[in-house]
Amino acid sequence: FHGKREGFDAAVLFLAEMANGEYFWWVGNDSMEEGVVAKIKKIITKNPDVSFIWLNGRNESDLNSAAFKFQGEKFFNNRNEIIELDMGLLIAGLTVIKKEIILPLIPGAQKYKGLGLMGFYFALGAISYGESYYFVGDPYIISEPKLSGEARWYDPFQMFAINFFIVAREFEDKF
Repeated sequence: FHGKREGFDAAVLFLAEMANGEYFWWVGNDSMEEGVVAKIKKIITKNPDVSFIWLNGRNESDLNSAAFKFQGEKFFNNRNEIIELDMGLLIAGLTVIKKEIILPLIPGAQKYKGLGLMGFYFALGAISYGESYYFVGDPYIISEPKLSGEARWYDPFQMFAINFFIVAREFEDKF
């Protein structure tokens, strides 16, 4: 699909609407370890009721920089266990979400367009309304590390503190 160049949130919304599979996964500019798509397919085939899959990631230049230090795979016992692990890492590239959960969230997501946290919004929505949550501990998603002092198009405090809080409040009654 090709959409207008309107930024991250618009792209995620566009793809959520246009995707025609059972699951939605926005990868963005990250890369993936070989075999990750087959891994996800195997999880879904074995557990067709899974509504949310959370993948571990790491920095490209450091094999030991996994976001989550524990390895292995598991089902979460409940949605609160996910939030307790690290709510700040519920970002688009690391989450695979059942599309039937995302579709009803799209109208509500529109009001957060421009905050840069559309993936977080959909992840919280999937956790709030889904029923089966899976974690893959091996770091399959690889990100380029941001250089210290690197100029960014956003203000980090506004992006990751104020806006994070604004989006999280949408789902506060679910946890």
